[in-house]
Amino acid sequence: MTNPKGTRWETKTVNDIQRQFDAYATPVAVTRRPKAGQKHEADVQVTCGDGDERFGVVAWHRAVKRDGNKVRVADGERKVAVLRWEDFVVLLEWAARSGRFDGTVYIQNKATQTLNVTRVLGGLRAWMKEWL
Repeated sequence: MTNPKGTRWETKTVNDIQRQFDAYATPVAVTRRPKAGQKHEADVQVTCGDGDERFGVVAWHRAVKRDGNKVRVADGERKVAVLRWEDFVVLLEWAARSGRFDGTVYIQNKATQTLNVTRVLGGLRAWMKEWL
């Protein structure tokens, strides 16, 4: 049965996004959309400006049960966002043109059937801290 109020993870996603945009005083509408029981329905909607462009993002929080615990806990990275490559390129281009992004993006390429996203991202971040 679907929780009509959503989950704490959904609430945290909304709060994190709103806090980030508030820090830059950027107008944005972050809307919580608790599922009505339909598959693949968006849980959170973020609208900037006129909202003509649409991007689909999977916000992933991996949680596993540890031995002896009834409650699932985070495993590795706390939050991971996954989006289509084309959407990533458009967002990166927008960020560079708008002057909002002044940095470097390091990309770890993987071509595999199964992938532990949190482990790969954690390894990449550890490498960046050591190497840079």
